[in-house]
Amino acid sequence: MEDTIMGVAAQTVAWCTARDHPYVTYNPCVERSYCRCGSRQADGEQPVDWTAKHELFHAHPPGGACRCYLAR
Repeated sequence: MEDTIMGVAAQTVAWCTARDHPYVTYNPCVERSYCRCGSRQADGEQPVDWTAKHELFHAHPPGGACRCYLAR
């Protein structure tokens, strides 16, 4: 798989671009919000796109029982 100049996987950039780079991460240590690939960044805590964040971090339908963080 080919990487972009930023060192982010092309698949990640494609996912992010297709969704118009939604904010999915906030880092309080540096007071910045980021999209998945990092192309879109803003100072402070921006409104998170919870649908996109769910798609990234959960393997179940919205509202379903979450077992995503249990140790296997």
